[in-house]
Amino acid sequence: MFSANEFTSRTLAFVLAGGRGERLYPLTKHRAKPAVPFGGIYRLIDFTLSNCFNSGLSHINVLTQYQCESLRSHIRALALRIRAGNMRDDVLLCRCAVSGKRYRGTADAVFQNLLILENSGADFVLILSGDHVYKMDYRELLRFHVDHGAGVTLGAVEHPSNNASQFGILETDSTGQLTGFEEKPSKPKPICADSSNSLVSMGVYVFNTRTLINALLDDVQQNTRHDFGKDVIPRLAGSGNAFVYNFTEMGNRLGSYWRDVGTVDTYYRANMELLLTSFFDPCASAGWPLYSLDQFDSESGPAEKRRASEGFVVDSVIPETVSIRSGARVIHSVLSPSIHIESSAEVRNSILLQNVHVGAGARIQRAILDENVRIEDGVEIGYDYNKDREYGFVTENGVVVIPANTYVAAQGFHSSHGTGRTHLISNRSDQLPAKRTNLLRKLR
Repeated sequence: MFSANEFTSRTLAFVLAGGRGERLYPLTKHRAKPAVPFGGIYRLIDFTLSNCFNSGLSHINVLTQYQCESLRSHIRALALRIRAGNMRDDVLLCRCAVSGKRYRGTADAVFQNLLILENSGADFVLILSGDHVYKMDYRELLRFHVDHGAGVTLGAVEHPSNNASQFGILETDSTGQLTGFEEKPSKPKPICADSSNSLVSMGVYVFNTRTLINALLDDVQQNTRHDFGKDVIPRLAGSGNAFVYNFTEMGNRLGSYWRDVGTVDTYYRANMELLLTSFFDPCASAGWPLYSLDQFDSESGPAEKRRASEGFVVDSVIPETVSIRSGARVIHSVLSPSIHIESSAEVRNSILLQNVHVGAGARIQRAILDENVRIEDGVEIGYDYNKDREYGFVTENGVVVIPANTYVAAQGFHSSHGTGRTHLISNRSDQLPAKRTNLLRKLR
């Protein structure tokens, strides 16, 4: 029987981070999907990487393709910061596709890096998605995998069947063996006849090394999409060698919260619902920290300390470098660092990314403002969809998205893209308010 340390020392992790994230457009126009900001001071990939670090994994390879440099620079900087805590240089590596080649799918991405696996001597391989929000101790998953004598184990969560058609749906027998897998069915099968939930794949897999190599060699010889969910896993279903780890039932220590933020609407919803949970609460996260660059860059350490100026803040994430002027209101919103909100402005139920400037008297509701957006005095966003569509996007659920580097004026808008003008928000210290008061974010 392996100890927890033996599990991790004998495991190689591949984090799949090469997707274009087209359904998250325009947030993915200039960045890879895993590099999209989330929760104020994090990037989507920070959650998977934090799980890896906290689980004690010592061989982590991030496989990226689209907007490779945006993600590589983030991972390189994060690794350098964490290495200050004595992490080895080779623990976290970002690997782009070989020049002139493209990953045809998630399985092909791992196949093209099989030499890394063969040279590692690892007994187990973790395949992880780089764009999901959750906390998981992968050592518990590995122990389940070994205890059941599995060749492959899939992480899964229970999800309402009427909203599960965008996921891979799993079927199991009474022993937990995988008996069926259907990718994004129009009518997801429930867990059992009297259940309103389906068992959906988390995109988290543990393979025995030989099982994975054999599966990939089989896949590469076939005319498939070379994707784990569409091709590799369905062929393993019913083999007697595949098991399912029900995270909803077994993720008690860290909770079983899991979200795939695949669209703008789910991205918005996940940010908003986390304001009402203890997911970011430092007390609830004791022993399982979430790592991010902005966490290290905040003015006085980790961003659990929230700061406002003279404005009014309720149930919101407010990092240290946010400036909120007198009379401004921020309600149930998620703000990133280096944001300036002028007097009498109101931000409600919204997500503001870095370097956003909201002018005096402006009103923002149910909106996502990407980086370097500037809102002029008195402008309203989210109150008239016809006007909002002139300078942004409106989702199916009525969330307004203002693309990065957009200047919204009272009589129209300008975007820096294609105009030669760039509207950046200055971070000079003389623009910050002289007086600030501390405010802890309220978490229910």
